[in-house]
Amino acid sequence: MEMQTASGARIQACIVCLRQSICAILICVAILQCRSGICSDADPTCSAMGLLSILVSRQAKYLYFSNSGGSQIMRSSIAADGSLASPVVAATLSGVTVMAVSPSGTMLAAAGLGPQALYFYRVNPQTGDLTFDRSDAQLLSAPSSIAFDPLNRYVAAVTSGAGGEMVCDTRSGALGTCNKFLTASGANIIALHPSGAFLYGLSTGANPAAQIFTVDASVPALNQVGVSSVFSGSGANDLTTDPAGQNIYAAFSTPGSGPYATAPLNGSTIGTISLAGILNGFSSLAHSPLAGYEFANQASNSLIMAIPRSASGLSLTPDLTKSLNVGGAPTTIRMDPQGLHIYVLNGAQIQVLNFGSVLSLASTTAVTAGGNGLALASYYKPGF
Repeated sequence: MEMQTASGARIQACIVCLRQSICAILICVAILQCRSGICSDADPTCSAMGLLSILVSRQAKYLYFSNSGGSQIMRSSIAADGSLASPVVAATLSGVTVMAVSPSGTMLAAAGLGPQALYFYRVNPQTGDLTFDRSDAQLLSAPSSIAFDPLNRYVAAVTSGAGGEMVCDTRSGALGTCNKFLTASGANIIALHPSGAFLYGLSTGANPAAQIFTVDASVPALNQVGVSSVFSGSGANDLTTDPAGQNIYAAFSTPGSGPYATAPLNGSTIGTISLAGILNGFSSLAHSPLAGYEFANQASNSLIMAIPRSASGLSLTPDLTKSLNVGGAPTTIRMDPQGLHIYVLNGAQIQVLNFGSVLSLASTTAVTAGGNGLALASYYKPGF
């Protein structure tokens, strides 16, 4: 525990550097200096190696998911080889739909229906146990998408079709003030820029445009500053930015010209949107900065697809040599920070895939059918 606390303190110290230079968008080389606790405000040099240095030292420790028709939050411990222990009940919550864990691994947020609200739990890093903290029912319906600030300052949520967004202060390490914003954006899913300075929202309706917000983490507060051009398609299932904040991706169940979209990203501006691919029905996206691919699941064909990623966006064609037919109808996927394992929620099982020169099925853990959502809790490994 002392190691984790010291690492967190060094990371928070280096955030000072990030806030005072363009490295709030890229990654300041000062992060590399976090290993020795040194942070230089005068050094504006940025390097993606800083991000890699941190992520190489992080390891997924617990996997959370809902079970029994969404009435329980389950937990499985993750071994060093990525395999899962038998699931245990971590909390009881009616109607769990989505959940997320903070970058620090100390807080879990879940959308529940009993009543409709955003529920917060404290995570014990040593055991993975959940302790209920509080709920917030300011939104008009249960949240449909949740995202934690990469710098651990706030958590954001959006409702499904109600046009409401909420951001809650997490700077103290505990849940603080929650503020609601009725922006009438119609967003159902959200994604955050790696700097935490921008939030993007997308509707699941036909031909949606992405809503663009700036985030004032000190309040916290949202301010809508723009709208992208139209994404051709409907049924947007997932939205994410790449690790460097250079592009934004969306996955569609009914695409206009392709199952996923990619567009250049510059903070408050989304560039020309291009659609790609030859297959339909993507419902979930996952990646690690250490893997040069975006992974997408296609339930209709039981496929986990590897899509090459570059500074210019996603490739037009998935890499079939690094894709895998997992059987069944996979609904949600998550990838560990080191880019070694993918966790697949697939009916009454969670599959663990190993990623290397190929994508391979490593193990399967039985769960009760009807679950929703997957969330990983990751921590710094000893020695960081």
